[in-house]
Amino acid sequence: MKLQHDATLAVLTLATVAMAEAPSAGAAVGRGMARNQEERRVRFDFEVVKRPQAEPRGRTLFEAVNAQGQVTDSLRLVRVREFGTDGNMARWNGRAVFRTRVEGQERAVEGTLRVQVNDRKPRGNTDPNAPRDVLRFEFRSDNGQVQFTYEGLVVDGDIGVRAPERTEPPARATDGR
Repeated sequence: MKLQHDATLAVLTLATVAMAEAPSAGAAVGRGMARNQEERRVRFDFEVVKRPQAEPRGRTLFEAVNAQGQVTDSLRLVRVREFGTDGNMARWNGRAVFRTRVEGQERAVEGTLRVQVNDRKPRGNTDPNAPRDVLRFEFRSDNGQVQFTYEGLVVDGDIGVRAPERTEPPARATDGR
């Protein structure tokens, strides 16, 4: 388990470094496990970036996991439509496919996914009482028959949000007067 945790931190660190090297209008990256108040666990893996004068791009995967660690449902973002950040919070939405098993048959449903993440835990903080990152997502099928919302705290892994880079206005020239 420690090796998996170390590998997750290494991947997040590399992704964060990569995000820092390229100019962007904001980014969110995360990998780990979240748990909600009903003890429902969701494994998450995402990286979404918005570059200046470009459409947002990225990937997002959520997998509901039962007590035995088996995936029961999955939700994959197909295309990012919108992305934005506000401080340590990021939001994005787009087309998604929800996969589940109904009466032994796999069923795929297309719809819209809205995601909000809140990077509340300082990177590298191991204090168990530190604020935890928050993951929230909402899915609605095209026909409106399948819809659900999930909100949970990250119990393993990390979420990172980078706000858009701001350019400083040029310094005013002084003529010594």
